[in-house]
Amino acid sequence: MNVNVLNPNRPKAATNPANRRTVSFLMTLAFAVAVSFSAGCATKTQNGALIGTGVGAGLGAVVGHQSGHAGEGAIIGGLAGALTGGLIGNATDNK
Repeated sequence: MNVNVLNPNRPKAATNPANRRTVSFLMTLAFAVAVSFSAGCATKTQNGALIGTGVGAGLGAVVGHQSGHAGEGAIIGGLAGALTGGLIGNATDNK
């Protein structure tokens, strides 16, 4: 077991493979959201779905991580966010 030099009783969090996977997943998700936001869309429906997907996936990953299922949470959150954002954007388009 690797230990922290400053505090030998506390193990290093970065050496835990589960923490590395989580950090890697969240960084990949953040990059994907940033690229998606920079693309832009033609209508408010599309923009709403895009923004909803990013926000939903991020929140779903955080909530899912708490129960040990960050990937599933991101997928479910992304789908729910896309649907909600699309509906809100569509209502705005129809005004």
